[in-house]
Amino acid sequence: MKTKLFSLLLILLLNTQINAQCIQSINAGSFHTVAIDTNGSLWAWGLNNYGQLGDNSTINKDIPTTTIFNSNDFMNISSGTTHNLAVKTNGTLWFWGSNSNGQRGNGTSSSTISPTSTTTFTDWKIAAAGSGYSVALKTNGTLWACGYNNTGQLGVGSTSDKNVFTQIGSDSNWKSIDTGSEHTIGLKIDGTLWAWGSNTYGRLGDGTTTYKTIPKRIGTDTNWLSISAGYEHTIGLKIDGTLWAWGRNYWGQLGDNTNINKLTPTQIGTDTNWKSISAGGYHTVAIKTDGTLWTWGYNNSSQLGDGTTIAKNIPTQIGTDTNWQLISASTHTLALKSDGNLFAWGLNNEGQLGDGTNINKSAPTSPLLTYCTSLGIEKVSIKDNSFSIYPNPVKDILHIQNVTNQVIEKIIITDLAGKKVLEQKGNYKQINVQQLQQGMYLLQVFSEGKSSQSKFIKQ
Repeated sequence: MKTKLFSLLLILLLNTQINAQCIQSINAGSFHTVAIDTNGSLWAWGLNNYGQLGDNSTINKDIPTTTIFNSNDFMNISSGTTHNLAVKTNGTLWFWGSNSNGQRGNGTSSSTISPTSTTTFTDWKIAAAGSGYSVALKTNGTLWACGYNNTGQLGVGSTSDKNVFTQIGSDSNWKSIDTGSEHTIGLKIDGTLWAWGSNTYGRLGDGTTTYKTIPKRIGTDTNWLSISAGYEHTIGLKIDGTLWAWGRNYWGQLGDNTNINKLTPTQIGTDTNWKSISAGGYHTVAIKTDGTLWTWGYNNSSQLGDGTTIAKNIPTQIGTDTNWQLISASTHTLALKSDGNLFAWGLNNEGQLGDGTNINKSAPTSPLLTYCTSLGIEKVSIKDNSFSIYPNPVKDILHIQNVTNQVIEKIIITDLAGKKVLEQKGNYKQINVQQLQQGMYLLQVFSEGKSSQSKFIKQ
């Protein structure tokens, strides 16, 4: 009887997991939002004047809407001002939205209102959509860019637009990238920080305000972990958990208790437990290792989520919850909890919060989409340079999606009682879980002295 009851319960749990849209990746565009669920399907809502929602229309949506093209194998996504980029598990790069500056990278200026493959290459790894331009990283560590280039944000040594993907230099050790309005930030495998493009307000961090047309190394540190480029400021996280910021600070978006611009990376406070970061238009959002959520900067549309419209120039905790996991900021803010529930707040004039209204929200509000319960996959965002897993639920082989070039030292799988059921040492990208009994497990991936934890269900 107990076996039958467990089997019935497991079937119900698996059906709940499969039928629910468990969000695994989120990204806030200027006035729209895009997301990928754990089935690899695309969702979007908000402003759609250039087809940036990908639903084969130009009609705004104020609730999450599936795109017209879903092949269930999208693995990461990035939203710019009016266009989006997404990479599939097969290494192909997809585009939709405005192409007025050649940011599609296929040699044309034709826009598209549904996801369309951009190139014939099948070795793309990460893509970042800026304001009218695109930057993408290949699996071989080379970096490529196309689109708007008025201040050298493409990094190709000129200020001329490119309508095809053009390689940035010849280095093949790039690890991660992010794009602001007109500046680009990159990290290399050796932990060094690089920046190029517009440098007004010192957003590149090289001590000047002069734009750069090729990547320039920022400082001499070799312990940078993750980066996030806002509209005119930049946030960086180091391996030791310290937080750094530079660029424009008129609204306190740097978080250093001043409103003075900084031309070089400046440490924010003395805490060493910062985990993930996202720089918005003029505000910043971050999560600590204890799962708490913090915001600071501009707050005219309540994008800080603290119930007010008052700007803050130091990190301010939002609520008391300790299960925040994923964040993305623009003119509005998105945050995902470890139980799979997605929350949004801030500007909502185009329905970008996805709650069925066009009314700004001053505190975290859940969009109208059915999300996972506590059975949901726990996945760290692409900007956090961590790991994700698929498929979930899994029957035979569990794949580890390593969105950076971090070396995996080992993995450990435990059951919910904490008992270790499998340990695998080495830089493996997949795990054979056929021998495991049906049920839920925890996977820990150890890399560079840190660990990332995810839940998965064995069918």
